[in-house]
Amino acid sequence: MLLRISYNVFKLVGRDLMVKSDDLKKFKMVRAIKAEEFNCSRCLKHKKSKNIAININNPNEKLCNGCYGEALLKKEIING
Repeated sequence: MLLRISYNVFKLVGRDLMVKSDDLKKFKMVRAIKAEEFNCSRCLKHKKSKNIAININNPNEKLCNGCYGEALLKKEIING
């Protein structure tokens, strides 16, 4: 569960994360203190990274840094 703690810090499953993107995107790029393992929702690969893009409407949907960057270039993840 993603909880807003302050303007730029979120807590996800007990971990502090720093937001690195603006409010126009439906995904937020966050940086964890330690590398976390997850499955990328776009490339479907198992990843381990500190940088994770999390869907603000569904925190279980995560993108790896590469897929997040590619989706931004293709403007696939902008709201509206």
